[in-house]
Amino acid sequence: MLDNYPPPLPKRLLSKVVPAFQFGVIGIMMASE
Repeated sequence: MLDNYPPPLPKRLLSKVVPAFQFGVIGIMMASE
């Protein structure tokens, strides 16, 4: 699912960015309904 993300990103940063991104997408979807 995240195979097209650049590998050099630190896992610690990725573990914070990915859930925040997913939460933001869910928020946008719920807000648009």
